[in-house]
Amino acid sequence: MGPAFFSDENLRDLRQGRHDVQAAWERLRDRIVGRRYKSDKAAEYAKHGLTRRLYTLVRCIDHVFDILPPSRQDIVLSTN
Repeated sequence: MGPAFFSDENLRDLRQGRHDVQAAWERLRDRIVGRRYKSDKAAEYAKHGLTRRLYTLVRCIDHVFDILPPSRQDIVLSTN
């Protein structure tokens, strides 16, 4: 194993940031869903399309953390 890429403080910040993303998504989703829209189409796009796309970003962040955890100390080599 090589040296750590991140300090303990950085690792705490990254873990907290990952948690904060989920919490921010939940607050934003609640605001989007609870908002009044001028048209039914706008409500549909926001409540279904926008929230789904935002949640996709949250899941992408989770996948990166799962595949390449910040606490990992070895270098990931390409399989190509």
